[in-house]
Amino acid sequence: MNSIPVTALEKGNTIITDSDGSARTIRTIGPGPGSLTRISFDDGRVMLCPPSSRFILSNYATRPAPRTHSAGYRV
Repeated sequence: MNSIPVTALEKGNTIITDSDGSARTIRTIGPGPGSLTRISFDDGRVMLCPPSSRFILSNYATRPAPRTHSAGYRV
């Protein structure tokens, strides 16, 4: 897979953000503090990335499996 630099990313791109292969869609992208780039995603997460960062584009966003809880009760 080809990776692209953070400077080439655009709003609406979906990129792989985690080592488990999870992908998120970029909601906003702009300058951050110093030379960092601030990227916010559709799920509310925010990343600050140096100019040397590279990302792999994805065709669709993925989410980690939802947490499940089991409720027990006594009779």
